[in-house]
Amino acid sequence: MISNKYNYNIGTFPIIFTCVHEGKEDLDVAIRKKGIIKNDLYTRKITLGIINNFQKRLGLTPYYIINTIHRKYIDLNRSCEESCENNSIKIHWKNFHKKLEELIEHCLNKFNHCLLIDIHGNDDYNNCVHIGYGQYLDDLYTKSTKNFSLKYLEKNYPKINLLFKNGFPNYSKLPFFPYKLNQNADLYYNGGYIIQNYSQKYNIDAIQLEIGYNLRKKNLNTIVDLTKTIIMFYFNNYFSIILNNK
Repeated sequence: MISNKYNYNIGTFPIIFTCVHEGKEDLDVAIRKKGIIKNDLYTRKITLGIINNFQKRLGLTPYYIINTIHRKYIDLNRSCEESCENNSIKIHWKNFHKKLEELIEHCLNKFNHCLLIDIHGNDDYNNCVHIGYGQYLDDLYTKSTKNFSLKYLEKNYPKINLLFKNGFPNYSKLPFFPYKLNQNADLYYNGGYIIQNYSQKYNIDAIQLEIGYNLRKKNLNTIVDLTKTIIMFYFNNYFSIILNNK
């Protein structure tokens, strides 16, 4: 459906994709003077590619909402006050986020859970994928950090340990905290407005994916297929455990 400067869909399983930074539509308002105004190229193609991949290969349709307005006018991954420098565009911000809330509430009412994935592009690191999941660097350096490590999960949750070994055999080689982190890279650990706001408001899992430019431009089909595969691995192996422990 197309309405109010965004495309959206009600899905058949509990995952919601958002894509807010590759709208093409121009508006008769002033361009923003603050923040990034350049679009995250190829993120719309990636989002739609993942959705189509689910439909064709698995017969599943995710929820999604995709902004159609160019980023130079509005940044929907910021608060309304920060995003809308022109009062006339606030209605678009409110309409988009109202619809996103409706999708989340529909998903929760139908499935009792949902995973929100916000797709973005990162031009500073061409061949990397950064993940924002609502944690700040200060949180990662606290004494309780060990309780969130793979080693802690391996020791205390036998089912998860088995899944790690079967599906992620080299996880023990990954670095763990405390680790040398870039103190200026806080944004990539906490994510933006969408995942921070809605994960707290609705108590749902929310992840922001920042995909490097080269990965988006030169490896688009691979990124689409891998993302779909990883998400389905999560649902097939972990989703029941998450629901049983809620």
